[in-house]
Amino acid sequence: MQVIKIIINNFRLLKHTEIDLEKELSLIIGKNNCGKTSVLTALTKFFGDQGNANNFNYDDFNIDFQKELFECLERDVTDWGKKRCQGIELYVFIQYNETDNLANISSLMLDLDPNNKTVVLKVEYALNDISVVTLKDAFEKYYERFKNNKNSKLTKKECYDKFMHSKSRQFFKIVYKAILFDKIASSLLLIGSAKLMASLSSIASSSLIICILGLFIDFKASKAIFSVSKSGFSSIGVISKTPEEIPPLFSSTALC
Repeated sequence: MQVIKIIINNFRLLKHTEIDLEKELSLIIGKNNCGKTSVLTALTKFFGDQGNANNFNYDDFNIDFQKELFECLERDVTDWGKKRCQGIELYVFIQYNETDNLANISSLMLDLDPNNKTVVLKVEYALNDISVVTLKDAFEKYYERFKNNKNSKLTKKECYDKFMHSKSRQFFKIVYKAILFDKIASSLLLIGSAKLMASLSSIASSSLIICILGLFIDFKASKAIFSVSKSGFSSIGVISKTPEEIPPLFSSTALC
């Protein structure tokens, strides 16, 4: 069983980053502040020791996403439901074969085709359609206090940033989803959603997560990041170019 690909959306500098994983060893190489360490941080926040807890903060969101959310709150929040990506996303592509013990990923296997040996787990830290309305109401009440204070020199955007730094965790939630991978079209269909916490608890104790996380070492001097598992070096990958738009192979509809 091998993690063959990871996709990260809206996490810090990683607006949309696809990482193809090598079988033996992969390196992430780049200059300072290009997002190398952020790859490992995203994995740790979703799958680490406190993966079930909400340990994200407002600065973890990509700057463009922060602006989009503020602009949406300024307009009609019903527009938020039209967004394909409503927060930080992580896709993990797992490939298996006949000799693997599938007990820990059985709940992720959505395709009855025996030739499709790829399962996809999606984890997102997202703001749903109901929470965005609650967020807008809470922020408007918060802003009224500053607007009526003649001594306050904060703009509405600055006030919003201040509010989100302290309150964002109340509105964003971690959600786990199973994704159907179309082997023929090499695309994803978001058809299952749900609550995979029980499955993830069993996966977390397996070699699968050890393979994903293992022991991470950040060699800042050489600008490379390695992942080490119990069996030696495991894959992390080389950061690919990040296109402005996500290709249309993701469905925007989740059946919860």
